[in-house]
Amino acid sequence: MSFSEVPSKATRSPLLGQGSLALIISAIAAASFAMGPIATAMGEYVKATGSIQISASAAELIATSVSGSVSVFQFSSYAGISAALAGLVAAITNRGRWPGAAAAILGVVGPAFPIMVGVVILMPIAQMIS
Repeated sequence: MSFSEVPSKATRSPLLGQGSLALIISAIAAASFAMGPIATAMGEYVKATGSIQISASAAELIATSVSGSVSVFQFSSYAGISAALAGLVAAITNRGRWPGAAAAILGVVGPAFPIMVGVVILMPIAQMIS
């Protein structure tokens, strides 16, 4: 090899960006599905009491009654944060730039989806109470 030749750059694997995108989509889906039983339990409490005010002790009781869904929701939240950060790293280091950027954007916008699921489930109950 002479000095005039420039060695080619090694191509980086896009798996980090692709993996982070897949993980964040899975985390959003899991959190959205977990929100269903949580919101349903909250709605049952609101229907039983006739008030939309939920005390701390009542919130703890609701959380223990649907502890599996709460655990899935918490785990998917942590997985989503991790995937968003991995997507950001992938976008910056060019290891799956577009999937990594999409994962970082979904990490910011993604928490709106489980909230929308909860609102859709609770809205008819809130209208019935008020």
